[in-house]
Amino acid sequence: MILKLNIITLILCLGFLSKSCVYSLDLSKYRWKNRILILKFDDVNNDICKKQLDELRENEAGLTERKLIIYQLKGEEYKIGLQNDDSWKKIDEKDLKYTEKQGNPHFEAILIGLDGGIKHQQSSVLKVEKLFSIIDIMPMRIREMQNAKMK
Repeated sequence: MILKLNIITLILCLGFLSKSCVYSLDLSKYRWKNRILILKFDDVNNDICKKQLDELRENEAGLTERKLIIYQLKGEEYKIGLQNDDSWKKIDEKDLKYTEKQGNPHFEAILIGLDGGIKHQQSSVLKVEKLFSIIDIMPMRIREMQNAKMK
């Protein structure tokens, strides 16, 4: 019975998956607390990956202010943050959802809002000015900025 239910659930999930789906790493724990920027790439040594990470590392204060957590995904491995180390973890098969990459097959940046929805997706380096402007016009971010002024 449980196996039959799991198979039905899997079939239903696969039916609803779209090109905008992302790897699932139980990001629900961040919902309503943090925004997430997922960086998917095939090789950590490719130029676009290096440029993107450098761009973000130079603006860590702005990332923190906007409650942004960075997930780096490489194949079936991931790590959280911008550290330049080998602390990659294997993505648990039960948490892995495959998707077709949009545009550039070597890189993709996906911004997820506090509500868990995809707010922006692109396959080139995401400049922090653009990233911050996307976040700063979100209603919840506007409220955060207004509340910060009141304190």
